[in-house]
Amino acid sequence: MKACVKKLKNIYLLSFLIPVLGVVGIFWERGIFPFGGSSFMYSDMYHQYIPFLTEFWRKLRGGESLLFSWRAGLGSDFVTIYAYYLASPENWLAYFVPEGYLIEFMTFFVVIKIGLCGLTFACYLRKRFHTRDLRIVWFSVFYALSGYVAAYSWNHMWMDCLWLSPLILLGLEALVKEGRCALYCLTLALSILTNYYLSIPLCLFLCLYFLMQLFTNGLTWKRKAAALLRFTVSSLLAGGMGAVLLFPVVRAMLSTDFAAFSFPKKAEVYFDTLEMLARHVPMLQVERGLDHWPNLYCGVLVFVLVPVYFLHKSIPFREKAGRFLLLGILLASFAVNFLNFIWHGFNYPNSLPARQSFLYIFLVLTMCFEAVHRDRENARFNRMGGIVCGLALLAACGLFVTTEGLTVRVMACAWIFLAGYFLLWILFDGCVWKRLYKARPLRKLALYGKWAILALVVVEAVMNMEQTGIPTVGRDYYVNYIADLKALLAKTDEEEGDQFYRTESLRQMTKNDGMLAGYASASIFSSTVSGGVEDCYAALGMGGNKVSYFYRGATPFTAALLGVRYTVSRQEERDADIYEPAGMQGEQYLYRNRFTLPVGVLLPKEEARLLEDKLESGSGNGIGLQNAMVRELCGKTLFSMLESGEHEDTENGIRVQMREDGHLYAAVTSAPEEKVWLEENGQSRELENVDTKCLLDLGWYAAGESFSVAAEGGEALSMRIYRMDREVLREAVEKLGSVPFTVERVEDTGLAGLARAGGEEVLILSVPYDGNWTARVDGVETEAESFGGAFLGIPLEEGLHRVELNYEVWGLKEGAAVSAVSLFLFCIFYGRKLTFVRSFCMMRKGKS
Repeated sequence: MKACVKKLKNIYLLSFLIPVLGVVGIFWERGIFPFGGSSFMYSDMYHQYIPFLTEFWRKLRGGESLLFSWRAGLGSDFVTIYAYYLASPENWLAYFVPEGYLIEFMTFFVVIKIGLCGLTFACYLRKRFHTRDLRIVWFSVFYALSGYVAAYSWNHMWMDCLWLSPLILLGLEALVKEGRCALYCLTLALSILTNYYLSIPLCLFLCLYFLMQLFTNGLTWKRKAAALLRFTVSSLLAGGMGAVLLFPVVRAMLSTDFAAFSFPKKAEVYFDTLEMLARHVPMLQVERGLDHWPNLYCGVLVFVLVPVYFLHKSIPFREKAGRFLLLGILLASFAVNFLNFIWHGFNYPNSLPARQSFLYIFLVLTMCFEAVHRDRENARFNRMGGIVCGLALLAACGLFVTTEGLTVRVMACAWIFLAGYFLLWILFDGCVWKRLYKARPLRKLALYGKWAILALVVVEAVMNMEQTGIPTVGRDYYVNYIADLKALLAKTDEEEGDQFYRTESLRQMTKNDGMLAGYASASIFSSTVSGGVEDCYAALGMGGNKVSYFYRGATPFTAALLGVRYTVSRQEERDADIYEPAGMQGEQYLYRNRFTLPVGVLLPKEEARLLEDKLESGSGNGIGLQNAMVRELCGKTLFSMLESGEHEDTENGIRVQMREDGHLYAAVTSAPEEKVWLEENGQSRELENVDTKCLLDLGWYAAGESFSVAAEGGEALSMRIYRMDREVLREAVEKLGSVPFTVERVEDTGLAGLARAGGEEVLILSVPYDGNWTARVDGVETEAESFGGAFLGIPLEEGLHRVELNYEVWGLKEGAAVSAVSLFLFCIFYGRKLTFVRSFCMMRKGKS
């Protein structure tokens, strides 16, 4: 008995440790901290997850509210950020970690979750097939180090759904076959709470998997009806337990650009089945971009074992048919546009395609293990037929699939590993050594073969992960940038005291620098951003898309509108009329903007309406809208296009000869794909982020100076260049700030101040409107309105008023109530079946 328990523990331990040690080995080889100066931060982990975790850490350490953050863009609901990015329970442990090691904290738990993927998949196979076979570890390693994990392991919040999925599906099978619902309900609720987004395709898959289980297990109609009732109730309870986060998230997502979806009108097929099956080949580079390729690698043995499964003699046909149908649906969801749209929550993914493919991998590996586990029940003809079909399929992938990346080297790796598996199988097969197998020294031959194949599995899986996963970036630059920024901003805190102001960078490291360094900013990169603010930024010639709005393309006028008082630059700014030097740290310069506005300004009601109309109808490059707004304020034009004698078009750009001093901005009408260079006085510097969506700040030039802008490689570059009138800027800002909103108090979830209205006026605040704000004017609740579809507007009558704003997340209390009721019902329905509850009840009974 002890030997069996020890062997079982070894299976679980190996399934956890092998992936963990494999990934740590890759870290060592790549010089990832603490083995070197690199970091595992890639893509969104670099730009989003570390900044969000830093802000969460700051709130935990400082005792701040988790409902709202002034450091997230212009101010943002933090509950939805938490629900999407930070809801993994281990993030609360960040409280005990020094801020300088939050990168390693997140990296550590990514590695742990990769190990948990192997552990829970081993648990599923162990319970599902009632075996302690060492071969469980083969497929657990493949699940933990699959192509999906290689592509998306840095998405730490997705990894929770990956390691929970085997437990959820194990619970679902127990629900159908045995009527036990507790495991399914509890693990599904945990998945929804840790990451509601990836739980969307998971829940869709659960519905299909339930139907497959319902009709492939030979249940009577009565048992099917009972299973359907249990599935419905348990799923609703799981969703109810996640309502505390789901309710606020649904409301918040309706204000983003993701809410404005339209179902595809025409079917489109991205690629054929053979091209998708070729994605199982090892060493094939993963897809993380805008192409739709799924990342399906989970071991080259799949090519052989899946056909063996379908040709297996003893596996019931209805079970094979159900799994084959489910595989077909999943493959179609990768290739057909409207199915892809549905599986991703009725939206096309913004890069990172086929996010549901981990479920396909789970299903395939389960079939592969069953084919191996029941090998003795299979006829030799069926087994050999499956092997031949698998080899033919792999050969077809090499011969007929011509997609990028499927090189001769990649195909050679697939054949070498497959040949290695066949060689080990032949060497350790009992049939080959049938006469000698009776001898006592050779009775463990089959076990030795399993260990030998496990060694090859580890080599293949780790090599694939090393070749296609674990991307790295420089850690030192990231850490030093934050340190320099904090040192600069410490000076502003001393000067400004408790006043509310914003700071922004002309060249951001991330669009979430405010959360990284702890200052109120005007940029954010998050899937939960307000669509209205993003539209406003785009109309003003600034950066924005459906998942972000950011400061790139800002002018002194838009900076004033957004309440930006300090500007950080990585180069000296020559325009002393706009920027007042305030400090320097490392390679970063700090400037105080000479033209600033408070967080709120008052305008007469009619004038505010005209400005709002201009803002809502704004289109084009942003120059026209800013000119229109300034003309409404002071009747003058802020930006004037350079005269024809001051510039001339060149073959791949433009040349400018200044006739008078001025700060220049460019509206790009045709952007090249190659780099763009600005050359002056024989020196060149690259202009970054040149596109048609954002204005381009060319800087200040004196009369008589000249420069040229050209695209690399002779590509076409077309732009219109404008000179900003400083005096008009001063008049416009003074007009807007003539009746300021004086902020007296800023809190985690609101602010308060005084405003003196000269008549019927509107207090316009550079704070996003999302329906969660409660406004009180002189203690009387007043409806907060939307200004321009983006910002807060509060109507005021004549006189001096005290205005208070308080942020309350819609649906949080209601969701908490639903979660509490659902948890209570769960305990009533399933509590007695839970081990810990039963043990507790027995202890209480014994005491009584």
